[in-house]
Amino acid sequence: MSDDQARAALVAAAVTILGTPHPPAMPLREVAQAAGVTTGAIQHHFGNRHGLLVAAVDHQVGRLAERLEAASVAHPAGGTPRLRALLLELLPLDDERTRETRVVTAFERGATDDPTLAEEFRTRYQRLVDIFSVDLPGGEPDAALLLSAVYGTGSDLLLGVLTEEGAIANVDRILDLLT
Repeated sequence: MSDDQARAALVAAAVTILGTPHPPAMPLREVAQAAGVTTGAIQHHFGNRHGLLVAAVDHQVGRLAERLEAASVAHPAGGTPRLRALLLELLPLDDERTRETRVVTAFERGATDDPTLAEEFRTRYQRLVDIFSVDLPGGEPDAALLLSAVYGTGSDLLLGVLTEEGAIANVDRILDLLT
């Protein structure tokens, strides 16, 4: 297995493990075994667990960026229709977005106790704020409020507090309040 293949296999294994319901704390042996490599390959490619976690999140963020770009292209006029399409991409409404939400949640958990991961999280979060602030009258503060509400809605959806219809209704209500 080449270095690139090993790296990709490790990221895929981490995403799979973190993306499952009630993921473990990403045991490195389990990730390495699932990737078909040794735990030394994790250190070689990522340095440590945090490096692997950042790579897994970046993989998922890359997938999200592709979907956000497609939603933006589908709504070139911007405004509320574009915001709604973008926000729905953040909600765990299908298997891919559910896995993505779980991976990001694992990243957030790690970031709450690690200043380096917290900085990594803030950098990625600011990119989302920048994307959403373009179409909001209140700019960045409204984008941060919107994202907080939608991420909470996503958690409520995963926890079974909200149905899919309820989560979408929340998005529409939040947009009505901010636009």
